[in-house]
Amino acid sequence: MIIYEAPHHLVKTLGDVFEALGERRITICRELTKRYETAFRTTFSEAWNITRRKSRKVNV
Repeated sequence: MIIYEAPHHLVKTLGDVFEALGERRITICRELTKRYETAFRTTFSEAWNITRRKSRKVNV
């Protein structure tokens, strides 16, 4: 499954997909097709915790 999501929607989307599919291994990619493309392999819950903390730092 491939899901394209805006960064500011990622926390909610990760939570929703986790509720629907349960704990699974996932890969989050950013800057696709660009020079600084990155990929991060993790689990739903780990990714949700990381993105939630990062979004709080931005909003504080």
